[in-house]
Amino acid sequence: MAITYVIEQGVLRTTVDASFALAEVFAYRQALLTDPAYRPGMRSLVDCRTVTTLPDAEQLRALAQDIGMREPALQRARCAVVVGSDAAYGLLRMYAVYTETEASPVTVRGFRELEAALQWLDQSA
Repeated sequence: MAITYVIEQGVLRTTVDASFALAEVFAYRQALLTDPAYRPGMRSLVDCRTVTTLPDAEQLRALAQDIGMREPALQRARCAVVVGSDAAYGLLRMYAVYTETEASPVTVRGFRELEAALQWLDQSA
């Protein structure tokens, strides 16, 4: 799996390619939080449309717990995730519930279309 990101005009834009790997997501998050361009509370767009292997429920819960533990570094933020399949969309909705359960500072919302995700992020600007 490859995770790349850029920070443009106050928005974090992340692209996730290929298969899902939990360790790589944790490494990405750690690298991001040490990037001098990153600002707590930054709106983010995560493009997962080309992901081919999906996480299971236990992995999603682990990701939600990780975000909850990073609260001081994240602050309140919106994260729009764009997916390419119905299965991925269903898992993303589950992840959004897990983040609420873990008292995450990040509000996660799933989208099937990039434009809808960008519009939702713009509402919080």
